[in-house]
Amino acid sequence: MLPHPPEPIARLTADELRVLVFEDRAQAGKAAAADVARVLIERQRAGGRTNVVFAAAPSQNEFLAG
Repeated sequence: MLPHPPEPIARLTADELRVLVFEDRAQAGKAAAADVARVLIERQRAGGRTNVVFAAAPSQNEFLAG
């Protein structure tokens, strides 16, 4: 079962870039982790294999905790 992502407090568009604004870094990290989980599952179902590289810098803590 996929994690339920938090709802953004604002949705914006800049040219073709979709921007989601969350209440804090923790909520943004959870949303990013949920999006990545969904895409990984879709790719695995489509092709059976997925390669992933995750960053491990302090700026990624919220995402990796997601």
